[in-house]
Amino acid sequence: MQNRPAPATRLSYLHSMTRKQLTWTYAALLFLLIWGLDVLTLLKYKRGLRLADVLGLFHLSQLVYILATLLLTRLVLRRWYTTGRYVLLAAGLLALVPGFVLLRYGIEETLYPALFGYRNYGKNTAFVFYFLDNVYYALLYIGLGAFVFFVDEASGARKRQQELQAQSRDAELAFLRSQIQPHFLFNSLNNIYALSYKGSPKAPEAILKLSELMRYMLYEKKEALPLRTEWEYVQHFIALQQLRYEGGVAVEAEAAGALDEWQLPPYLLIAFVENAFKHGDFGAGRPLTLRVEAGERELRFVSANQIGRQQKDAAGGIGLENVRRRLELLYPGRHRLDIDATDGHFRVTLHLSKTPA
Repeated sequence: MQNRPAPATRLSYLHSMTRKQLTWTYAALLFLLIWGLDVLTLLKYKRGLRLADVLGLFHLSQLVYILATLLLTRLVLRRWYTTGRYVLLAAGLLALVPGFVLLRYGIEETLYPALFGYRNYGKNTAFVFYFLDNVYYALLYIGLGAFVFFVDEASGARKRQQELQAQSRDAELAFLRSQIQPHFLFNSLNNIYALSYKGSPKAPEAILKLSELMRYMLYEKKEALPLRTEWEYVQHFIALQQLRYEGGVAVEAEAAGALDEWQLPPYLLIAFVENAFKHGDFGAGRPLTLRVEAGERELRFVSANQIGRQQKDAAGGIGLENVRRRLELLYPGRHRLDIDATDGHFRVTLHLSKTPA
């Protein structure tokens, strides 16, 4: 009686298959094709599973010619499909059909009769009939091999696209971060120049504060730092800015909650504080208010000040636009930035979440 394999089962993957995943894919496919129908039959009739049902000679021959066809199909497709040589591809796939038939015939109709005295087809079966009868199986296994190959290729292409997008995102973030340092340095040096020009005794202290901040900017190269570290950076920046004002600036800064539990990219909060000092009016009774509330799942940062001058600097200020873009890249669907400028007051409220909204 002719040994007929079980139908194939559709396989799908969301990510590119590793060598291990590919091996398990072929193993599962071989099991379904060789033993799937037998297992269903045993379950249907509630028969016990015998060793002969699993390791029969024709099961072993199926294992050889099915696996060979699947792997040869993959080899042909990798060699000529990926290089765009479609004529050779078509010829290679067509050549697999007689190759499959001859391999199966050699094992089951030549080797087995010589060694064990029995065959799969009748002794007087014409080769033409045998060939035509096995074309179906050849095309089935070639089709399944091609299916696995194209699933793997599509998954690989998706993974490569994701990697390219990640690289593009990292490059943009690096560019945005690189913008902050010269921008900040330019503004700070202008302030120190103004103090030096006036002969202010605060100039040496301003240089010292700037050196502390530059050390932070030069050596903190991590992608994310504890919120407490960023908050300390904000305090250093405020101390540097205070030197510009004769009577100082009233600052109401408060941080509460789990500051060590949150990780933030460096210089995220400083843009809001720098913007406040650039455009704020800190006359009598006009404080700068900063507040951080770090909850278990939500973080809230508020910066509020009186509006003074609203013009952009000659360099074309990049602070808020920079941080807005960084938030879009780093916290997609997990942030909300509200900016309100009414009645002479400027207020920024930033909400961050550890999970998408």
